[in-house]
Amino acid sequence: HVLFGNILGVTPSDLVAMAVVVTVVVSGVALFYKELLVTSFDPAHSVAIGLSPAVVRYGLLGALALTTVVAAQTVGVVLVLALLVTPAAAASLVSRRLGTIIGLSLVFSLVSMVVGFYGSYYLDVASGPAVVLTLTLVFILSWIVSRLRGRRPAASR
Repeated sequence: HVLFGNILGVTPSDLVAMAVVVTVVVSGVALFYKELLVTSFDPAHSVAIGLSPAVVRYGLLGALALTTVVAAQTVGVVLVLALLVTPAAAASLVSRRLGTIIGLSLVFSLVSMVVGFYGSYYLDVASGPAVVLTLTLVFILSWIVSRLRGRRPAASR
């Protein structure tokens, strides 16, 4: 149950816990967006303007840990890891702007969830793996688009 979870068996208490975490994390990102942006891309500048990159980093890690724990209890570790990594990786292939990457990650996640659920229903397969497969297809399509546009991934520059 912990590894694969049961996304279709989410209880009302699970939904409340997830709603609280989503509210806290989204509010934190909205409130500290500029701080996250400057410490992510230029830690030396953030120190020069009086920010502590360590505090921002630990805040981000805390939000990530909170999200992972609550989601893993509900939908399983495999789907949580896929939803944490794949949309952001796919979005970063398409754009270099943090705001655009965040927006595309959200769109990729939502589309993958909807398509994965419909696919699992009509193909009579488990919903979690169907969502992960859809996320993988989104990543592959993003990679193809980035290659067609002549963009190289950040790591290869």
